[in-house]
Amino acid sequence: MNKKKLIVLFVFAFLLSGCKDKVNELYDGNAYASENFIDNYYEIWNEDLINNVSSTINYELTVDNPETPNSEGIVKIDYKQRVAMGINPSLNYIDAVDQINPDTKEYLNWFDDTPIEDKGKGFGPTKNLSTIDKSFAYGYLSKLYDGRIQCDGYYAKSRVQLSDIGYGASFPKQLESAKYIGLSLRGGTTCERQFSTIPTVNFNLSFYSYDFNNKSYTKYSYIINDCPVITNSGGRTELISFYFKDTPLGNIPQNVTAMSIEYELSSSMYDDLITDPRQYDENDSKQLFSIMLYEVLIPDSTWK
Repeated sequence: MNKKKLIVLFVFAFLLSGCKDKVNELYDGNAYASENFIDNYYEIWNEDLINNVSSTINYELTVDNPETPNSEGIVKIDYKQRVAMGINPSLNYIDAVDQINPDTKEYLNWFDDTPIEDKGKGFGPTKNLSTIDKSFAYGYLSKLYDGRIQCDGYYAKSRVQLSDIGYGASFPKQLESAKYIGLSLRGGTTCERQFSTIPTVNFNLSFYSYDFNNKSYTKYSYIINDCPVITNSGGRTELISFYFKDTPLGNIPQNVTAMSIEYELSSSMYDDLITDPRQYDENDSKQLFSIMLYEVLIPDSTWK
């Protein structure tokens, strides 16, 4: 995961309300929505998250693999197929109290994920970051905060396609409190209709705590190894989640103002998949692979 970042977003930073950097992202409306798979990789990093990190603290989190009976890990994986008959639309690994609509006191349906004005009726539209704070509703990455947790025919409008370089971005505000985080994602390859597998992936999910005195970041990296990722699933996603209370730190880091995601395939058995588009040769039999990230959920969080 120490691969050098090749793509950097150079920004002029200024203090927002005297506490953090604000980054405005301006893109063409069709950015990263090409018919060519290779043209849709989003690899942009805030320069400060590369050059202005004073220290890094790593936490390795075990995975509760749904394919391994009786495994007990901090990181949970929920995979729900809409097409399955009679399936429970609630999530297996999110506490019941965290799936209740605060207004109706009813369970929030995972499959009702089309965002509407204010709070929707499903889990995503109710728990998304744009509903929690409107500042998340702007910029290219706002698609990760709008509650649309799977494809539903919106394709590139609802996801961010990542190479192994990943991305690193500032939040519009500072994270004050949070119980858990969830990533709604799937894998995708160049030939979705001809290839189906569940590769295991090593993720590096990092939060950046800003030191206002020294004007630098402490990077808190959550290493999630051997995480099975459904791939070429027709738009269906899985939710990878963990509660901060279960991590070695026992809570969220203080003064978090940014996050990043990087990954790598965990085994050489996936040598036929390429995670770096610069290494791709269209005349080769290998396929491009990407993480299709649909949503970053930090439900019931507070920001300042």
